[in-house]
Amino acid sequence: MFSGKESILDEQSLKLLFQALVRPQLEYAAAVWSPHFQRDIDAIENVQRRATRLIPSLKGLTYTERLKKLKLPILKYRRLRGDISFHIVSFIDSSTT
Repeated sequence: MFSGKESILDEQSLKLLFQALVRPQLEYAAAVWSPHFQRDIDAIENVQRRATRLIPSLKGLTYTERLKKLKLPILKYRRLRGDISFHIVSFIDSSTT
């Protein structure tokens, strides 16, 4: 049984699992429902914060240090990039019709 003290996955594996399984759930249709209240933004960011804490090699680092080491942006920046992409595509679509 997994006791939580030892990790069965390395840093890269946990990062890939997060990117493949968790982050898409957090970002699904973000251009439509993007949170505006700080408490909602913090709740979503806490999911990534907790996921980065699971990586044993990053213990003792701050959240921003963990993100830099993993080369991950904060989720707010990813939502902003998605919003911009959504508006560009919408603009292109509306100008071609």
